[in-house]
Amino acid sequence: MIGFVIWSLLGVFIIGLGIKDMFSKNPVGFWANTETIKVKDVKDYNRASGLLFIIYGIIFVILGIPLLDG
Repeated sequence: MIGFVIWSLLGVFIIGLGIKDMFSKNPVGFWANTETIKVKDVKDYNRASGLLFIIYGIIFVILGIPLLDG
C-alpha cells in the first residue's frame, strides 16, 4: 500500500509539471541546460507539452495499481 502511495505521489508530481507547463509564458523544454526550440505559437506548444506530461502522469498512476496487491 505504501508503495502505491509513493508511486501515486510521483504521478501527481508529473501531472503538476504538465499543468505548470500549460500556463507558462515561455516555451518549455524537456531537458535542462538546453536551448528551447523556436516556436511560432508558444501557447499551443506549451498546451501540447503540458497535456503530454498530464497523460504520462495518469498512465504512471494507472501502472502503479498492481502495487496495491502487495
